[in-house]
Amino acid sequence: VESDEAAMEALSALYGAADRLARHPDSSPAAAELEAATTTVTASAPPWGFDARLWVRIGDAATRLRDLLDGGMLGDVMLAAEEIRDLVRDHV
Repeated sequence: VESDEAAMEALSALYGAADRLARHPDSSPAAAELEAATTTVTASAPPWGFDARLWVRIGDAATRLRDLLDGGMLGDVMLAAEEIRDLVRDHV
């Protein structure tokens, strides 16, 4: 149960960071929050009742966005952030 709560908190943080990065792709605080949330999401099993394939898709999308933050074009960062926001929206 505790690990489910941590995973869902990370998912919520991931959504918030992606939402900010979709509007402000050069936001250092949002990038730091995304980094921490991505680490937790990719290291965690899906919370109870969460579709495992979707959990992996979200983790993969977050990893791609994290990689883009290290030198990607701002437009690509915005698009990748919007993808995460769309994947996560119904679950937070």
